[in-house]
Amino acid sequence: MLATSVSSFTRLTEADVAHFGSILRPEQMGLEEEVRADYAHDWTEDLHFMPAIVLKPESTGEVSAILRYCHAQGLPVTPMRARAVAKNVGASIV
Repeated sequence: MLATSVSSFTRLTEADVAHFGSILRPEQMGLEEEVRADYAHDWTEDLHFMPAIVLKPESTGEVSAILRYCHAQGLPVTPMRARAVAKNVGASIV
């Protein structure tokens, strides 16, 4: 089992947001607190962790580009699927 220290991750920067903007349309990115708060929890526990951004890729190419970039930059990713609407796919970066 791999253990990764939270301190080994980097924080989201404006350059990261700009890079995601080169991959996704503006409506596929959520920076607003209200949007991020909606993705700060799941339905299994009463735990809340506010993501820095919510990304909603619509293709495997977008998912791949986002994950490749996050891995290279040391950005943590929490994938999320199967929310209230099955097609609502989002990846939140904490």
